[in-house]
Amino acid sequence: MKIYPVLSIFLGLLLCFYSASAQNEANNHPEGNTMPAFSKGSVSLRTHVLPWTFLIANAGVEYKPTESVGLLVDGAFTHFDAGKNKLFWRLWHVSPQLRLYTGAQKAFYGGAAYIIGEYNYSGRQGNYQGGGLALGKQWYCNKNLLVDTGITLGYLHLYNREKYMSVENTYYRQESLKERNYWGPVGATIALVWKIN
Repeated sequence: MKIYPVLSIFLGLLLCFYSASAQNEANNHPEGNTMPAFSKGSVSLRTHVLPWTFLIANAGVEYKPTESVGLLVDGAFTHFDAGKNKLFWRLWHVSPQLRLYTGAQKAFYGGAAYIIGEYNYSGRQGNYQGGGLALGKQWYCNKNLLVDTGITLGYLHLYNREKYMSVENTYYRQESLKERNYWGPVGATIALVWKIN
């Protein structure tokens, strides 16, 4: 299955969305109005755009105990087989995060994230966990909708890694792979966020 057309559509829509959100932010937040769109006590639902292009369903929730602090949890899941060769695309992923918002509109943020998950990609499987520091900006569209963009830099430890093969619908482990440590980008955020209260 080719995802390039889907990715192109998403990126095109996202570009349009960004243009509209920048215009709305200018209109909805005149100078002197320092009230953030998502204030103390708000609860928001969120979904990341990029994983959907790879058929990974995802959702999250954020609670703001104060205007400057956000507590959120994102999760992702996919589980399907494709083709005659029994190609797998399976994944689960959970990432809680603590954010500190800054700026007049509380649109910029920094935070700390923890990451844990498991993958099985057509002949390779394993687990991972780690964490990192998140930096980003939110683009307000209106009082109940925003676009969240950011990046998380940090560390991942990959373990229980195995390589296997399929022979007549029976799976055989070929070898155990070495554990790996990775430093660098561990997450990218382009998310749509809806305030629900």
